[in-house]
Amino acid sequence: MAVPPHLRISFTGTLGTNVPAPEIFSFGVNAGFQIGSGGSEQKAALETLAADLGNSMAGLFQQCSTPAKITRVRVASIGIDNKVRRDANGAFVQGDSTLAIPGGDPGVPLPFQCALVVSLRTLFDGPTGRGRFYLPLPAVTVNGADGLITETRRDAIAASSVTALNSMNTKLEAFAPGLRIAVISAGSVTKSLPPAFHKVNKVGVGKVVDTLRTRRNNLSEVMEYSALNA
Repeated sequence: MAVPPHLRISFTGTLGTNVPAPEIFSFGVNAGFQIGSGGSEQKAALETLAADLGNSMAGLFQQCSTPAKITRVRVASIGIDNKVRRDANGAFVQGDSTLAIPGGDPGVPLPFQCALVVSLRTLFDGPTGRGRFYLPLPAVTVNGADGLITETRRDAIAASSVTALNSMNTKLEAFAPGLRIAVISAGSVTKSLPPAFHKVNKVGVGKVVDTLRTRRNNLSEVMEYSALNA
């Protein structure tokens, strides 16, 4: 199904320092934007934008443990077919920025498969007006009594999330008037809803730490079996 043209902003990085292949994470958000036909000259502008948006995320990433590090930000122009657009020369219309943004907490980290959901809400009710991304390896301690993080840490991460997305919106607006972090919707045939993008106006963070099964499956497991008495 068709989607509105938009920008896809992806943050990619590593967990730990295992050689030669540390664990990889990726998360991202979208920005509502009717990008023009353009050409290869857009690549440099998107590379600059990617670097600026990476800097916006640096404050929020201080809420993560130090083994987590953002190493690349990519901003890609997405067409109505939900694929990265190509310019007149056939090259992808996207820009990358190589960065080094480590987590800010040197304490003992959670297992690498742990993440905290940052929920995105819009004025549009229902699932097509909601989004989320997973903050990797949050620097939190789980309470042994209820299995939840403290309200103090939740509120600190929520405040940093608001600051990061507000900063990103400021830089997106400077890049193109009206461009903002948004939830992209392909619409609904059954509900007669057309494709649309909805600007994010609220951010929510909870007290439950999530486990990303795909990341868990990527960890190298070494089992040790011990024999029982005969």
